[in-house]
Parts: sequence; C-alpha cells; structure tokens
Amino acid sequence: MIKEYAKEIARLKDWNYTTTVRTHYKLKPHIADNKVKSIVDSEIANNIFYSVEEDRDDSDIYTNVHKVNHLHLLLDLPIMLDKTNTRKRIAKSMSLNIGAIGEVQPIEGVANTTRYILKKMGKPNSHHNFF
Repeated sequence: MIKEYAKEIARLKDWNYTTTVRTHYKLKPHIADNKVKSIVDSEIANNIFYSVEEDRDDSDIYTNVHKVNHLHLLLDLPIMLDKTNTRKRIAKSMSLNIGAIGEVQPIEGVANTTRYILKKMGKPNSHHNFF
C-alpha cells in the first residue's frame, strides 16, 4: 500500500527538494500542519507534502528525556535561492531556529524519496498532509 501511495504522491506535483525539521519538542499534528502550511503561505514553496515520524524512544529514568518526533518534507520550490537562504526563510516562516531545519537537498528519484518519507505511515503517532 505504501509503495502505491508514494507513487501517486510523487506524481502529484513537481517535487524538486527535500528537507527535515527537528524541533526540541514533540509536534502534534495540528501544530505540524500550521507550521508546514506557513511555508506555503509565505510563498517559499508552491506545494509541500510532509510526514511526521516518531524518533526512537531514548527516554530513561536517568535523563528523563521524552520522546520527540521530526518532519520529512517534499518541496515544490519555484526557485532555489541558495541552500542557506532557503533554510533561513523556511525557519523564519515556521517560527523556528535555523538549526531545526535540515539541509535543503535536491531530490534524486522522487518515487524513492516519497516512499522513504512515508515509511512510518500507519504507525502510531504518524501523520501526513499536503499543502
């Protein structure tokens, strides 16, 4: 099912870049939606497909570290100014520190990238959306 779904998402738009977003806190689906939508609203990207993926649970009784998650983004960017400037613009639109935004990389093999982004689809606490 994921393979077919990823194939259709890959054909939906002209996905040309990808990145990740890692905050120091857990993003609930509605918060993730609002933050990702802000990138489109800021006219940085024409469209975005993204998924929320749980990080490994490294919590233990000694560090009291809580489970967090991160975002994988497929981006349909109209232009790529430069990697640093694009990261800054994405961070600003999402009200995040630039350190939370991974390197914006060109997509090589959109079907495989989409499948990777969807690898946790259907698992507990997974979420995905399109803007």
